[in-house]
This record gives sequence, structure tokens and C-alpha cells, in this order.
Amino acid sequence: MKKTLPIAAAILFMAAAFIAGCEDSGQKLDKAETSVVEATRDLEIAKSEIHAEIQLFRNENTGKLAVNNRSIAEIRTGIGKHDLAARSVYEKRINELDLTNRELQRRLDTYNDSLSVNWINFKDNFNSDMNNLRNALDNFFSAETKSNNQ
Repeated sequence: MKKTLPIAAAILFMAAAFIAGCEDSGQKLDKAETSVVEATRDLEIAKSEIHAEIQLFRNENTGKLAVNNRSIAEIRTGIGKHDLAARSVYEKRINELDLTNRELQRRLDTYNDSLSVNWINFKDNFNSDMNNLRNALDNFFSAETKSNNQ
């Protein structure tokens, strides 16, 4: 009997330790599942926010591209008032700017990446190209006149 009591106590102790260990694993599993659910929810929220930002960016820049189209049409009309040599240079230049404007529209329409880093790079590059085009259109005749006189 003296030997059975320590053996029974040891078995009971090991069983209790095993059960306690299982509860910790269960709690860890619950925490991990909760973390996965929260991370998934956070990812969906971030994707939704980026998607909304992309739509807003598209809407704003579609309007700017339409303004560029009107400017290009006005410049084409103004080109006719210049002599033949200047018209040739102006036509070539306005065709290049028109092509750039159409390329920007294509890039805007086809962008579909939802990764934050790629979106930031796209937006920065697009804005830079858009500003360069806008400046070229705003200074179309003055820039050509300066380069022709030099």
C-alpha cells in the first residue's frame, strides 16, 4: 500500500499536468484563431480603403485629363495662326502631348493593383507625369517661341 500511494499520486500529478498543458494549448489556439480573424478583417479594411482612394484618384484625374483634351483642341486651333514652318513643329509637339495624355488615361483606367506600396508608387509617378504634361500644355506656345528664337 505504501508503494501504491506514491505511484497513484505520480500518475494523478502527470494526468493533471497533461490536462493543464492541453488547456494552455487550447487557449493558445483560440488566441491564434482570434489573431487570424482580426488580421483578415484589418486586411479587408485596408484593401477597401485603398480601393476607395483609387476611385477618388481616378475621378479627380479623369476630370484633369478632360481639361487636357480641351487644351489640346484649343492649341490645335491656335496652331493654324502660325506660319508653315512653325505649324510643322507645333503639330509634331501637340501630337506627342496628345499621345502622352491618352497614355495617362490608359494607365489610369487599367490600374488595378491593391498593394499599398505599388499604389503609392503609381500615384507619385502618375502625378509627376500629369504635372509635366499640364506644364507643357500651359506653356506650349511660349516654350516653342523661346526655343525657336535661340
